[in-house]
Amino acid sequence: MNEYALFVGIMWNPIGTLTPRAESGTVEEFERAVKSWQKNSQLEIWFYFRQSPAQLNTE
Repeated sequence: MNEYALFVGIMWNPIGTLTPRAESGTVEEFERAVKSWQKNSQLEIWFYFRQSPAQLNTE
């Protein structure tokens, strides 16, 4: 995806899984959105952060 109208990032605990191009898929997608925003300042970037601790008790 090279063009965005809106990028929504939702973060909790882990940032994601390593990709060949970035620390995680989330970071990679965010970096693409920032590059798109630099070309078109009409793009909106929203980030949401969950505050409660994760309960990672699944296998």
